[in-house]
Formats: sequence, C-alpha cells, structure tokens
Amino acid sequence: MPNDQPDQNRMILQGSCLARLANALRMKVFEKEPIVISAIFIDRKLVAHEYLMYQPDLGDNKVLYHEKTFDLSNPKRAFEFIFRLYNLISRAINDNGKLDDDLLTDLMNLKAKYPYAQYPALTTDHLSNNKKKNPSASNDDASGSRKRPRTEEGNTQKRGDILEGRSVQESLEHAGYMITHQEDDRVAAQLTSRMRTARSRDGAPVVLKLLDDDTDELKILQYLSSFKLPSNHAIELHGLVDLTIGRVIALPCRTPLDVYFHSWYPVRSTVSLQTQLLEGVAFLHEHKIAHLDLKPGNVVIDSKSDRYCPRLSIIDFGLSVLVEDEETMIEGYRGTRTWTAPEVGTSDDPDTKYNPIFADRWACGRMINYLEDHDLEGDNSCGVLRKLCEALLADNPRSRPSVSEVLEKYGLYERDRVVKRRAGEDEMDVIRKRIRVNCAEDIVNVNGPTLRIEMDDGINGNWIACS
Repeated sequence: MPNDQPDQNRMILQGSCLARLANALRMKVFEKEPIVISAIFIDRKLVAHEYLMYQPDLGDNKVLYHEKTFDLSNPKRAFEFIFRLYNLISRAINDNGKLDDDLLTDLMNLKAKYPYAQYPALTTDHLSNNKKKNPSASNDDASGSRKRPRTEEGNTQKRGDILEGRSVQESLEHAGYMITHQEDDRVAAQLTSRMRTARSRDGAPVVLKLLDDDTDELKILQYLSSFKLPSNHAIELHGLVDLTIGRVIALPCRTPLDVYFHSWYPVRSTVSLQTQLLEGVAFLHEHKIAHLDLKPGNVVIDSKSDRYCPRLSIIDFGLSVLVEDEETMIEGYRGTRTWTAPEVGTSDDPDTKYNPIFADRWACGRMINYLEDHDLEGDNSCGVLRKLCEALLADNPRSRPSVSEVLEKYGLYERDRVVKRRAGEDEMDVIRKRIRVNCAEDIVNVNGPTLRIEMDDGINGNWIACS
C-alpha cells in the first residue's frame, strides 16, 4: 500500500506557500489581521489531520502549523470533526468582510442547508467545581489510548516561536497577559517552544503554555485548582485564553527544581521537598489522576516562600491520565526516558499494557532518591525516607506500596523521633521540622493575607493552630 506521508508533506508545503502568499496580499490590499490556513488530510487509517498554518511574524518567511487529529472510526471524534468543518463556514463569513459576492452567497446557502440548531451541541466537557466530583466520570478516554512520546530533549523548535507572533501577542495583551523576556537564562532554558514568560494585568509573573489538543491537561488543572488544600501540590491555574492557534493557559511562574538547587537552595530543605512531593503524588492518586511524567523538570519551587519549607509544585499534566481506580490499565508509552517505570518500556518498544498508578509510584521513588542526592547536610530523616521509598522501586509493580502508605510510615517515624529525641539536640531543629506555614484563605483579614502557623503535637500527629 502506498505511503501517505509524501502526499501529506506535499499538502503541508502547499498550505505554507498559500499562507505566505495570502498574508502578503491581504496585508497589502486589505490591511487586516494575518490569515490562518486550514488544511485537512485523511490518511488510509481514517485519521483526519487538521493543520492550522500561520505566520507568527509577517516580516519573516517562517510558517508554523498546529496539528489536531481525529480518529474517524470513533463516532464521537468523527462527530466533532464534522462540526469543526461546519464551524469553519461561520468563521469564514465573520472574518472575511470582502469576500466575492457569489462565494459569500454559496457559503450562506450551504450554512442554511445544514442548520446547526438541528444537531446536538458538541462542547468541551467542563468539570463542576464540586470537590466531590471526580474528572474521570466525564472522560471517554480513561483507557489511555492516546500515545505521545516525550523525550528529555523536548521540542526542537526555537523557544517562543509559537507565541511570538504579532497577532498572538495582541490577543494575549487584550486578555491581560504581556509577554516578557526572561532575565534568568537558566529559567528561560527550561521553557519549550510552546511556552513564554509573561506578566498578568495585576503584575504577577506567569508562564503561558499553548496546550496540545489531545490531552486532558486543562480538565485536570481545572479540577485540581478547585482544591485549596496544603496537600495539593499541583500547580494552580491562573487563567485561560482562547486563541486562533489554540488554547493558552497561564500558570504561576516558579523556580525550576534544578535552578533552585544551584541558586537559592538552603540547608535542611531536602526532607521538606521529599515529603511535599510524596504528598502531591498521593493527592493526585487519591483523586484518580496518574501524572506519568514525574521528573526534576516537572517540579518547581516557590523560592520566595519560607526558607526552610519552600513550597513545591508539580507541573506539566500533558501526559497525565484519568483512571477509574487503581486497577485501571493503559497502553502506549508515556514519559521521559530514564524516569519511567520498567514496565512502561521506551518510545521505541511495541506498546504494552501497564498500570499508570503503579508506574507513578516507581517514578516517585526515583525522585526521592534524586532529591536525597542533593541533601547538603546528610539529615538522618532523608536516609530513613529513602529506605521507606525503596519498595516504590520494586521491579514487580504490585509490590510497590501506595505513596500514602509511605507517608504514613514516615509520619510514625517522625513522631516517635520527636518524643524520643536525644539529649542535646537543637530544640529549634526539632521545632522547625514540626512547623508548617500555609496561607489561610478562609480567614478574612482586611489588612492583608493572614498566615496560619500549625505545629505537629508530637503525639497523635494532629496539627494544632499556634497563631
């Protein structure tokens, strides 16, 4: 059977040339916004590939494209594809005020012939803010049939190209986000071509990220952002912007873990980071979310928070899946080489079935070891925690304990150590390990944010308010 690829490449090339020609004519004659070309290729496997081709900078000949695929053998995806085409008619009519009269008439007649109101609306599923609702209830792809290899090198396209177009930046500014040039090159180096740093309207530093259409990242972030709990270490969602090229999310700008280690890293913070990571992963699993790409590059630190207990956040849910329970199996490689569990295989191996929750446990254990390797003082607690996490790295997935079980065992160890601490131990060291400071959003203070200081009672493991 002939290969589809040459025809597909030819279509992309022709679309790119058409985008350049159309933009050159439109800017010269009509002086309107740049044109975006939509091109669709249906391969022999009945997969429709939609390409949106655009020029981020009209002064440059470079043409970029954004791809979205639809499996036409799947009724829901086929239905979505049909109405996506239908909506292009409305977009063409609304966006083009100087269409040829005959063409405009034909478009209007076609739209009238197939009235949209006669068909059920097809919209993106949105989660309720009800914290008791689990996102997997509305997910039709919990089996993890989507496969997208991810490597440590990431996107080879120049960073920032996608979001640097004039029309894109104008749309972002209208939505309240002004793209900035990151002063710290070490932080900027962590960003992919789909990300840029920016300032929100209220002056907060954020990272803008263009989402992949075939992921549940937005749905997961919307769901997790509804939980205002200390144990929730998922990066919070700052905002959402709909652009012609796709949907862009705004996330708080934090310090990448590796940059934190080489810049602001204080002593005695390793154990705090380890326990926060365990808390965060346990929280995800409790809410039936498997991250599937746990690694140093997907952990950021709020370096402006408490020196000894900096706040850790988990980012990048682009490969994450929603599961029904701990027995859910998925198929297809997801993750980053050297940071994925043995049963996941590699992007070059044939697809195998595995348990995403169990795979996360292995990656979590690997991260605990990585964090301990950066322990500057050799705190005994790090060694104990690493010992407890050894079981997470078991080759047999079912031999790995839950992350919650590891946290519980470590909590028992810490409470016993506080009660039986050796004579002469620095009292402040003990207190510092038992104190956590969190912003209490439920406390109203007209003079500014209120801090709630809580301390482990050292006996029953309860946290009591100190102020």
